[in-house]
Amino acid sequence: MSRNYLSILIFVVFTNIIFATEHKNEITNDELIIQGIFYDEYKSFKNSHKIYQKLFNNTNDEVFLLRMAASSLLSKEDVDNSIEQLEKWAQDHKFTNEIKRLLIPLYLTKKDVKSAMSYARLLKYSNEALDIETVANAYIYNKDFYNALNLLDKVYEKAPSQELVFRMATIMDVYTKEYLRAIKLINDFTSKYQAQRKLYDMLLLMFKKSEDLDGVLRTLETLVVRYEAKEYVPNILEIYLYMRNEQGAIEFLEKSKANNKLLYTIYKKNKEYSKALNILEYVISSEKEDGRWLAEKGILLYENATNKDSKIVLSNVIDSFER
Repeated sequence: MSRNYLSILIFVVFTNIIFATEHKNEITNDELIIQGIFYDEYKSFKNSHKIYQKLFNNTNDEVFLLRMAASSLLSKEDVDNSIEQLEKWAQDHKFTNEIKRLLIPLYLTKKDVKSAMSYARLLKYSNEALDIETVANAYIYNKDFYNALNLLDKVYEKAPSQELVFRMATIMDVYTKEYLRAIKLINDFTSKYQAQRKLYDMLLLMFKKSEDLDGVLRTLETLVVRYEAKEYVPNILEIYLYMRNEQGAIEFLEKSKANNKLLYTIYKKNKEYSKALNILEYVISSEKEDGRWLAEKGILLYENATNKDSKIVLSNVIDSFER
């Protein structure tokens, strides 16, 4: 439902409500539902909580009880009453996982960890990802990070997402210090799904903390090639220098095009004049009036020539200097 359509609908309904109030008519449940949706849409959960409470009183319908409790949780209003009504409903009817899923964070809002954990232990055997994640939240609140991560592993198997992976890796980093476990998790996700840069930044941090230089290098290269993080180019070249791996540096520069002038210098030093000429053409096209590069081209044309006495070669060389 679009905001514009919803706003028009709300205006009409509120006009009817004002008219009904002025004429002492009872506001219908349908009109109350629209009010509740409106308040939810604009995140006015304190107001929507009151609306859903009234609807539940009018109808004794579980749908409105659950809506009322959710609004209570989001607004942190009337938490004790919401807990009491949920538990009474569960005793009189059925203790559903949805009710348990609401009671856990409601008790945590009150800082009643004992009660929250009692419901968490009942819900932890659910097969639903949302239920398991709710239980994991209770374990995190209780500072039981290892059990929380074991539960979040099950959530990941059922419903992998970047936010979940980032959250799990953060716990592994800050609380359990399981850097290798975080690396394995992030690598698994990025090998299967598209990931935003922040996940690779986290991966880089984990490789640094585990002192894995190869992992740091691979991740830096990914950041440069995929996300154009050119600020890491000096770090990458420094690592290749430390590893005495000039060929690796060349392959990185060829793939990333991060520093064509440096790549040109390496080709020239290694006497790979044909490759150097290809790079130089690009440099000249981007710096058209720089005579130095034209002179460089003349030298390379001469060095790359099979027959250096050829009149054509000499003519091309001279032409490069005269331009």
